[in-house]
Amino acid sequence: MAEKKLNSKFVIFFIILFLFIQVLGLITANYYSSQEDIRLTIITDNPDDIINAIAIIVEIVLLTGLMLFLKRFFKKTRYLSIFEFLALFFGMIVVLDVFLDYFAAILVSAILLLIRNYLGRHSSFKKILLWYNNFLLSLAIAGAGSLIGLSLGLLPVIVFLVLLSIYDIIAVFYTKHMVTLAKMFIKQKLALTFALPLKKKVYQLGGGDIVVPLTVSASFFFVLIRTYPFKVAIIPIILIWVASIVGLLGTFWYLSINKRKIKVLPALPPQAILILISIIISYLFIL
Repeated sequence: MAEKKLNSKFVIFFIILFLFIQVLGLITANYYSSQEDIRLTIITDNPDDIINAIAIIVEIVLLTGLMLFLKRFFKKTRYLSIFEFLALFFGMIVVLDVFLDYFAAILVSAILLLIRNYLGRHSSFKKILLWYNNFLLSLAIAGAGSLIGLSLGLLPVIVFLVLLSIYDIIAVFYTKHMVTLAKMFIKQKLALTFALPLKKKVYQLGGGDIVVPLTVSASFFFVLIRTYPFKVAIIPIILIWVASIVGLLGTFWYLSINKRKIKVLPALPPQAILILISIIISYLFIL
């Protein structure tokens, strides 16, 4: 049974979670942007080359296809734990390396994952595990989004946003394989989706729905900061964050009140439209 409305605690928690990831991701991106010995290359060395955006989409499709392919041959889906470990481990290292020595970042990441494994083995920690998974995924998302954002210039990141939104629609409404994957993640209690609880329902939000606004804002920020002072450059970024929050909360709100019992919606397209509008507004009235 769906909630009649989104309660204030849910909204506040979501906004805190979202802003925590975005701010942490931007700090991480700022750190790596100043490291001369770190080169972020996807296909070409040119961040303004659109082929880099297309390459990331292809990688996402191939990885998704691999997981679905393995599902056809293995009745148990424990292999997903390997994907979970790799995604969380390397994403967390990227963030923790900003604040710790590199080897300390590796050690802390490993310890955090061991704690997660311990919590997952005891049903009495079910509620704690839900929030702990959200925390680990937040760190990983902040790391992944910051690096992808630094790898793409503004035009490629817009292409990435549009293509990923189209893919989101296809994956949810037509092939429905994204729904299948989400169910697999939830069944295995993997920390690959955010769990946002209401009293009568727990909403699941894909990590991609939060990593994308971070990717866009990181890319846009480092385009702006070359020309404008921080106090000006940060305004369009805040607009992007607000646009994304409105888009996501609007999706949750519709799911909570719809009478057609729609349980799943692609959360990225509404965000993408509002984010693109915020970028246009920034160029027309702020920059």
